[in-house]
Formats: sequence, C-alpha cells, structure tokens
Amino acid sequence: MHASGALTPACHPHDLLKTQNFNTEITAQPLATPYRQRERAERGEVTIEEAAEELAVSPSTIPRMINDQTLPSQHFCKGAPWIIRSADLKREDVGADAQAQRSRRPSSENPRQRNRAL
Repeated sequence: MHASGALTPACHPHDLLKTQNFNTEITAQPLATPYRQRERAERGEVTIEEAAEELAVSPSTIPRMINDQTLPSQHFCKGAPWIIRSADLKREDVGADAQAQRSRRPSSENPRQRNRAL
C-alpha cells in the first residue's frame, strides 16, 4: 500500500487485514511482517544454494535429496522457499548421501582428463 493509502499493484485487497483503530476508522494492514535481511540465518536456516555449497553438491541436487527424504526440510505452501536447518546439514546420514550424490557424477570419456578431489 502506498503511503497515501492507495493500493499498489503488489498489494491486493484480499492480502490485507481490516482492523479498527480508536477513532473507529477502518484501516488496512498487511497480514505478514516484511522480511528482514539475515532473518533466516538468525533462525539457523539456509537456502537451497547455501545448502548446496555446504554439502559440495549442485543446487539441483538439494531438491532431489529433499524428495528422497534424505535431507530433512519443511515447505509450507507452493511457491514458498524450502526451510532447511543448518544443523541438519551436519548430520552423518545427510553428509553420506551428499557424498553418494557426488560420486554419481559421470566420468569423462576423454582419457586425458583426470578427476580431482574437491
């Protein structure tokens, strides 16, 4: 909502909660509080990209691990980000699955190329 009270394109009337103030004037307020930077880190949560970096796998591997139920996570609604706890990334079974995912990478057919430990 714009400061003048006009609805902006990102603010639909159905996304607002009508409340009554002391003057009995009805005002509209957002249902959710705005996101703060580093809020997720304060709660001990990581993004898919951060989880992939921590486990040394590609970001596309993390949803596979979630679907295989080897990486615990929560997802409250379609379109919302996955909630992955940073403590879960340190579990032995999660680390072992990440290692197994890394070892599934196909080796090159070129005999001049060598594998390197990352």
